[in-house]
Amino acid sequence: MKILQMARWFFPHQGGGTIRTYQTAKNLVKLGNEVHLLVHHPKSTPHVTLEEEVKKYEEVDGIHVYRLPYIGPNYLYYSIVIPLMAFYAIRIIMKNKIDVILSHNPPYLVGMASWIASRVTGVPMIINVHDLWGASHYSKFELKFGLVLEKFCCKRAKKIIIASKENIDILFERVKISKEGITVIPNSVDTDEFKPMSKDLRIMNKYDIPSNKPIIFFVGNLAPWIGIKYLIEAVPYILKKHIVHVVVVGGGIELPKLKTRSKELKIDKNITFTGVVPYNTLPKLMNLADVCVSTFPNRSAGMSPHNCKEYMACGKAVVATDAIGFREFVIDGETGILVLPEDPAAMADGVIKLLENDELRTELGINARKFVEKHFNWEKNIGILDKLLKGELNSKRRCFS
Repeated sequence: MKILQMARWFFPHQGGGTIRTYQTAKNLVKLGNEVHLLVHHPKSTPHVTLEEEVKKYEEVDGIHVYRLPYIGPNYLYYSIVIPLMAFYAIRIIMKNKIDVILSHNPPYLVGMASWIASRVTGVPMIINVHDLWGASHYSKFELKFGLVLEKFCCKRAKKIIIASKENIDILFERVKISKEGITVIPNSVDTDEFKPMSKDLRIMNKYDIPSNKPIIFFVGNLAPWIGIKYLIEAVPYILKKHIVHVVVVGGGIELPKLKTRSKELKIDKNITFTGVVPYNTLPKLMNLADVCVSTFPNRSAGMSPHNCKEYMACGKAVVATDAIGFREFVIDGETGILVLPEDPAAMADGVIKLLENDELRTELGINARKFVEKHFNWEKNIGILDKLLKGELNSKRRCFS
């Protein structure tokens, strides 16, 4: 089967959208499919801070990756990117005889381009909903316009894949589509890569991470909707009880603000900001941690963040915010600790609790690893997607036979 995936995010950008897109494509290739991936240019979005140049075309783990031309993070981008992406998609579909479009959303700029390409070529479109549209940093116009696009695209998809089962009812209320057309394929983990391992002193030295202090770890896109500022605000509370070092991995528009705030709080000596690191370095960095944190603020829609599941796969004790979606995998007191969202003091209390109880920390880490291995395996879950895509393709062939 020949599949065209369309998405906004891919390497060198790091974040949940990139990981879901990459792991989906990589595992579909493993199952014998030919996968083409068309993505936006990473520098065309205002909250991505990258210095390195990227290739227009490259092959990554058997995935044929195409990037749109750079058109700058400005209003022209939003008006031009839908027809531009549709044009490139149609060319790829016609040249490679694509069987099905798998459209990764949000943002539904991708969904609209996917729909246009589907209409022009007759190739069916499947929508892969990473999470639902809506976050606190959006303007009222952005929120409403995004909801209109979400409804438009989801109503026109042949099937919908969704990452969190808690979002099914929310999507149903928003879009008024049949729940039978929605399949849950959760964000998962490559448990062969993300696994418990001994501390790598070379990694500690490379990123100037001290070896004589407990390590609090975070990785993610440093953007407003991730809630990383609440971890920074929690550090002074933690330091009153324990001398720790915090490692923050990732880049994004919040990074300068976070560094400034760290200096204002006089905790900058206790924090290492590594910036963006190669994806294959993350397991080694995670395994330096004593406690890992996931900081998402409250939202009206559920989430299924990769970072938390990757921590768990590494056998780490996790402190996560009790936002919608987290209870699907962070079972409070069993596979991690849940704390109030947007509450630095509560986050600090959770971290302190784990630092002061070695037995609990170890037990949560062991349970977390077992839970992820059982429920969040990429090969198993993408196998479900592969069957769904092939079923849609066979249905299309029956219609024309």
